Amino acid sequence: MIQKLRTSSLYFISILFVLFAPVSFVEAAGSLTIQELSPASGTVSVNSPVTFKVVPTGFSSPYFTISDNRGIYLTSNLSSFGEFSWTPMSRDVGNHTITITASDSAGNSASASKVITVIQPSVTLTAMKNGPAAFAGSPMEFQITPVGFTNPTYWIGDSVGGSTLTNSKLNSLGAFYWVPTIFELGQHNVTINVSDQSGHFVELSQVFTVSDAIKPAVQSLVPGTTTPVGGAVTFSLTSPGFTAPRFAIIDSFIPSTISADKLSETGVFSWIPVQSQIGVHNLRMTITDSSGQSSIVLQTIVVQAPSITVEAMTPGKVVMVGDTLKFNLQMSGLIVPTFAVSDNHPGGSSVRTNNISSSGLFIWTPVRDDIGVHNIAINAVDTNGNYATVRTDITVVGIPIAPPSPVVASSVYSPPVSAIGTPSSGNSTGGYYFTKSLAIGSESSEVLELQKRLASLGFFFLTPTSYYGSITSSAVKKFQSSRGLEPVGFVGPGTRAALNASGASVGASVATAVIPSVSPLVATANGNRYVFTKSLAIGSENSEVLELQKRLASLGFFFVTPTSYYGPVTAAAVKKFQASVGLEQVGFVGSGTRAALNAR
Repeated sequence: MIQKLRTSSLYFISILFVLFAPVSFVEAAGSLTIQELSPASGTVSVNSPVTFKVVPTGFSSPYFTISDNRGIYLTSNLSSFGEFSWTPMSRDVGNHTITITASDSAGNSASASKVITVIQPSVTLTAMKNGPAAFAGSPMEFQITPVGFTNPTYWIGDSVGGSTLTNSKLNSLGAFYWVPTIFELGQHNVTINVSDQSGHFVELSQVFTVSDAIKPAVQSLVPGTTTPVGGAVTFSLTSPGFTAPRFAIIDSFIPSTISADKLSETGVFSWIPVQSQIGVHNLRMTITDSSGQSSIVLQTIVVQAPSITVEAMTPGKVVMVGDTLKFNLQMSGLIVPTFAVSDNHPGGSSVRTNNISSSGLFIWTPVRDDIGVHNIAINAVDTNGNYATVRTDITVVGIPIAPPSPVVASSVYSPPVSAIGTPSSGNSTGGYYFTKSLAIGSESSEVLELQKRLASLGFFFLTPTSYYGSITSSAVKKFQSSRGLEPVGFVGPGTRAALNASGASVGASVATAVIPSVSPLVATANGNRYVFTKSLAIGSENSEVLELQKRLASLGFFFVTPTSYYGPVTAAAVKKFQASVGLEQVGFVGSGTRAALNAR
């Protein structure tokens, strides 16, 4: 029993020893910071002290070492308590990276660095007005700007005896103001001293020259001697040598809106000419003062009429149907004008006043009926009654967009050669043989013959004019429908063949020419190859255009990403393809071009 109690007691004592035994922790390495930097910016002038305190954390009785990247010995400048104080000299000018390292007997170590910039005190003269050469009676001003000084004081002196340029002209902030008199003409060698309680001192020399007062004159004339109606005219009239000057003004222009109140008591002129003031204004201004001095200043101002010019026109004076025409109006002499737009296009026009914004931006997208020459007039008038007009000629050209409905190519009219005749057949009795592709905007003798032919066939009921407009296009569509052709409204190879065949039926004589044969094609899938069935032109946008661009790309005529839109790039590629297969380079896809595309 005693043995058991002894064993239990030892076990209990062992547990207590474990629970209350001292614990040993591994302390982290120390750190070091630099605090209380003065001056706080780290920039100090020569002969001015810079101080800071090194604060170690996690050290036991640390000791310090210090180094400078420029090799300056600074050990004695750092106390054992981590307090740093250093007064740099002229040789120390520049940047110094000062590094302090703290260590202790436990092996802890840490470093901290601080960049100190030492500058040489300097002085500059800034914000100088009417100097260093000035006229008697005109104030001369400048500001002394010291660098590297603490609470500087200023002193100024003049080499000319009896000069009014004394220290009273310089305030405690270094601002200088002096009005030389007529008795102080000549050169003044001025000395400026800047110092502070730290012993910094800079002496600066400046030469000022005082000349005889200039005659009164017009200064800062805006916008110049020529101004538009509605634009503000301003200038200042100088009066050196005058005391409390008085001003008067007379204008040679009759009747003039320039009156005495347009020239203020301080010699500032301000005037806004209106429409009635267009012309030449010869101003005569008189300056006098109480001493009896007087002077006359003359100034000519020409007021020009308001004007409008067209600028930044895109794409230019020739625009295609469906494209957008844009230009800006540059206005002179008009203040917040309103606009009215008119167009004398003989066939009517889609141009309206709402095509131009209040800021003068004109935007218009012509339609088919706009094809031709437009003389667009834009009138502008403002609330002051000022007005101006500008005219610009715009020519609209284009090819109508083909209808989207497909037509089976097997229904295309293909007259027999015997019906058309040949140059050597001798069975034609007179008439015109068509060889050109025609569309809205075309104007030629062939258009005249087309209109005559359509009139003889009962499709055209007006006097032929040689111009292919919307009425001719409508007549062509009716003719195409009567011959089983797709009614696209323009004349391609298939329509020419039908026209020439119709000419043979009314006794037309066939001229020497070669008619390209058009093989009928059925608009069905040919394996994986697309079969073209539609007429296409600039402005078309559908899946057939996409397939056309792909086909042209595979043949080496189209080099951009297919987009389904038929624009100028596609038209150019079609022309190249047409040239390669011996077709007329018209830039749109008709029956002949479709046949050639489907054959490849």
